[in-house]
Amino acid sequence: MEQTSATTFAPASEHCVHVEGVETHPQYGPKTVLGGDTYELFSRSGENLSDELVWGDHHLSWDGDFFEAWTMDPGQEHVEALREVVENAGHDFGGVSADVVEHLLEIADGEDGWWSEKGIEVTVRYESKQSGNEMSKTGVVSGVDPQEGFFNIKREDHRVNQIRGGSIYSQSSSYPYMGEITEIVVRP
Repeated sequence: MEQTSATTFAPASEHCVHVEGVETHPQYGPKTVLGGDTYELFSRSGENLSDELVWGDHHLSWDGDFFEAWTMDPGQEHVEALREVVENAGHDFGGVSADVVEHLLEIADGEDGWWSEKGIEVTVRYESKQSGNEMSKTGVVSGVDPQEGFFNIKREDHRVNQIRGGSIYSQSSSYPYMGEITEIVVRP
């Protein structure tokens, strides 16, 4: 399937939660680690959405000792229950990156790796965490993870950025978080 024009994506809401991955806790075993605006949405100081899920069913909780992140039991059924709670509260689950991943999979029409073979270019505009200025990075899609809803772009300087949730990350930095995404443009 061929894409003929640019498609623009923007964050759907002010707050977003996404899956960072599944990691193994030394005491509790595999846990789904969450990222994004978890403090604002799950803590008692925020919206306290964590009370919307039965703890005994999903074990959504703050792990300040090992992960320093909100975690829950692994498995799609737990992720889907959390997605429902977050979206019912009017927030975004998966972030703008998940929307772009869905789009990339649609235009690939089931052909794995199609986007990198065709040279699908992506420009990510973001607010820099360091300066507060709007900046951008452009590259060719080099990898897509539909399970976790993120993708990578490889720039002309051969550096790779990961776009996950509503944020952009550097793959070659000790401090990978670069800033919050304001817009993503996908070009054929």
